[in-house]
Amino acid sequence: MTAAPSSRESAPGLLPKLYRWSDAVSPLVLLRTLAPAFSIPLLILGCLAFWGTAAIQTGIGIDGPGLHLPLLVEDPFSHYFNRPASGFLWAAEYTACPATAVGGLGPDSNIGWIVLRQVLVAVLWFVPLGLVLRRSLSSCAERAPLGMLDSCRLVAERAIAMLSVMLIPMLAAVLVAALFLLAGFLGRISGTLGDIASLFLTPFLLAAGVLGFGSLFAVPLAWASLLAEDECDTFDALSRGYEYTFRRPVHLAFYLLVGFAIHWIAVQLVHGVCEVGWNITQRFYQTGQGEQAVPVLTQSLIMHLPQVFSVLMLWSLIAGIYLLLRRDTNDQEIEVITAFRDNSKLHQPTVDADENTSSPE
Repeated sequence: MTAAPSSRESAPGLLPKLYRWSDAVSPLVLLRTLAPAFSIPLLILGCLAFWGTAAIQTGIGIDGPGLHLPLLVEDPFSHYFNRPASGFLWAAEYTACPATAVGGLGPDSNIGWIVLRQVLVAVLWFVPLGLVLRRSLSSCAERAPLGMLDSCRLVAERAIAMLSVMLIPMLAAVLVAALFLLAGFLGRISGTLGDIASLFLTPFLLAAGVLGFGSLFAVPLAWASLLAEDECDTFDALSRGYEYTFRRPVHLAFYLLVGFAIHWIAVQLVHGVCEVGWNITQRFYQTGQGEQAVPVLTQSLIMHLPQVFSVLMLWSLIAGIYLLLRRDTNDQEIEVITAFRDNSKLHQPTVDADENTSSPE
C-alpha cells in the first residue's frame, strides 16, 4: 500500500521556476551563473588573487598614471559615495578593482616592468577564473559539477591553450602595428614621406584595432569554449570568439545587457550585506574596545569583498553567454555542448533494474 503524497510539500520557489522557464526564454539561462559566483571556495581563491594583485600593483611601481589601490584605507566604503565629477559614474566601483588596473605608458614608463606586472596579475587570476568558468558551464547545463581537483586538472590541461588564446591576438596586433615603425623611420627622413607611408598603412591600423578590440570579447569567449568542449583547440576557440563578436553583435549585445543587469543586482546585494554588517559590528567593536579603532583586517576584507565577487560574477556570466551564442549559432542544445567526460547530467531519469538486466532475445 503506497502512501499518499504529503500535502505539506512546499511549492517550488521562484528561482527553480525561472530555471524551468529558461527553456523557453533564453536569457534566463544566465540566472544559473549566480550559484558558482557565490561558491565559498571560489570566493576564497578570488580573495587571495585580489590581495596578490594589490601587492603586485603596489610592489612593482611604474611611472605614469597607473592605479594603486591601498590595502587599507580610512573609510571602507568611500569609493561608493565619493563619485568622480565626470565620466561613467556607475563604473567607479569596478574601475577601483586592481585586477582592472593597467599601467600608464608615459614617456618615462618602463615597458618591461609593465609587462611583468600584467603577466603576474594574469597568473594570479588564471586558476580562480578557470574554475569559475567551468563551474558556471556545468551550472548552466544543469550538470553535476566536476570536483575541485578534477576542475584543477582540467584547467591545468587546457593551460597552454588558454595562454595561447591570450597571446595570439596580442602578438598579431603588435606585428601588424610594427609596420608603423617603418613609417616612423621614414618620417625621420621626411615628414611628408612618413605621412604618406602612414596613410597607406591605414588598413593595417584597422586590422590591429579589430584584433585588439575584438580580443576584449573573443578571448573570454574562447576560454569558455576551451573549458566547455572536449575537442576544441586554440584556433577553433579563437575563431568562435571572434565570430560571435563580429558576426553576431546584436545577440552578444543583448546577452551582455541582460548579464550586466543580473550582475549589477547581485553586486548591490553583496555590497549591501557587507555595508550593513560592517556598520553594525563596527559599533560593537568600538564599544568593547573603548576606542575609535576598527578591526583593520576585517575592514579591508569586507571593503573589497564586493569587488572580488564582481570579478567572479562577470566571468561566470561569460560562460552562460558563450553557451547561448553557441546554441544560437549551431542550433545545439546546451546539454550537448557541455557533454564533457564524466560530467553526468543532473536529475537523470532512473531506469528500472528489470530493463537494465533484460536482454533482447
